Amino acid sequence: MGFEGGTGLLTAVYRRTACLEREIKADRDTLLNILNRMTDGVLIIGPDYRVKFTNEVMKKRFGTVNGLPCYTYIFHNVEPCAEKCRLRYVIAGATERWEYIMPDGTAFEAVASPYTDVDGTE
Repeated sequence: MGFEGGTGLLTAVYRRTACLEREIKADRDTLLNILNRMTDGVLIIGPDYRVKFTNEVMKKRFGTVNGLPCYTYIFHNVEPCAEKCRLRYVIAGATERWEYIMPDGTAFEAVASPYTDVDGTE
């Protein structure tokens, strides 16, 4: 194969990669639009309790996350919520439902399901 043939192959690989990147970005943007238009709050929380994502409903209610643990972000606590928190069960593979009542009396139904991030963390 001459230089020209190798260049043509590299161009084809580059075009395919660019096309895949556009498709992935479009899918990501669609998912973010769906999550941000929901009327329910959505959090993605890592096994270290750190909030990885919040949709617009959560940002309006609780503010910007800035990498806080969920117990600090939502309840302004310095440690996990003890018996209320069911994250340990979710990490073990269960889907959990429970209710949180905030200090102002607002009640939230929480539904938590296992999630594996693109980096393989759950």
